[in-house]
Amino acid sequence: MLRLLTKESVFGEMQCYIYSVEWQKRGLPHIHILLWLEDKIKPTDVDSIISAEIPDNNADPYLYDVITTTMLHGPCGPLNPRQVCMKDGQELSTTICSRNSNWPRRIPSVPSVPAAFSRARRQNGFCLQAWSAGHFTADNIAERVQQGPPRTKLTAFFELCKNDSFAATLLYCDVSTYYTWQESSKSFQCRKQGKPADGHAEVFESDVVGTVYTVHPSNAECFYLHLLLHQIHGPTSFADLKTVDGELCETFREACQRRGLLESDAHWFSALEEAASSQLPRQLRQLFAVVISVCAPSNPRSLFEAFREAMADDILLQLR
Repeated sequence: MLRLLTKESVFGEMQCYIYSVEWQKRGLPHIHILLWLEDKIKPTDVDSIISAEIPDNNADPYLYDVITTTMLHGPCGPLNPRQVCMKDGQELSTTICSRNSNWPRRIPSVPSVPAAFSRARRQNGFCLQAWSAGHFTADNIAERVQQGPPRTKLTAFFELCKNDSFAATLLYCDVSTYYTWQESSKSFQCRKQGKPADGHAEVFESDVVGTVYTVHPSNAECFYLHLLLHQIHGPTSFADLKTVDGELCETFREACQRRGLLESDAHWFSALEEAASSQLPRQLRQLFAVVISVCAPSNPRSLFEAFREAMADDILLQLR
């Protein structure tokens, strides 16, 4: 494929390229290729280059055979009881396939479901994959919406902190030292072996060190949630993490800011204030853009609100 793309120039003359070969869990390789072309491909050229059609059996029988045997699923059910997704040649209730989400599923037509699902997704953070995997039907849509998002280790930790006085003294990263995760029940249970914890003879401490997935600062809200979980003992909900001095913050970032977990923006205020006294509004906007894109201020909105009039002086003048 690389020779075809780079030597035979099927997309035209190429400046350079980069590629990465990866292996899936079952050992099958696939490749990611990025090409820089001398002449860019225009949107009007896409259909002539990329095709999602079944090849012509007469023009290219080999490619036709590869596509139809390895990249198509169906028909199945009574039309093809020997299809790989069928189980004992039987069609399974409203779904056809026996493989959970590896194959498409046939879902009954329910006109009101998409709108209801859209509301549920906004309110409870459902993943869109839940709809495509067939988790919603006409009979269970109301129940699914009420259930909320699936139970995770973090939400199970919230429940543990509500019901266990000792757990309420722990950070999320410390819970594995005293509790074990039960995958079957999606819950934490006290360890039965180890050294008794100080002041809690019924709780045993192990030498297990709990870890929390790292989060890149560019994934802002998840990063600030990660930061709060390492600072707040015994949280009982996401809202509890965002509550500071009895007041619910709008975002995890705001909660971190009010708890003093982020750096002060005083030096950026000083830099912009000095620039505002001597530079043109256009230059001040450029400086502000550099600050928020490169310097990662704790509260970009407050910086903008403080200097928006100075940055817009020339715009206001033009409008007048």
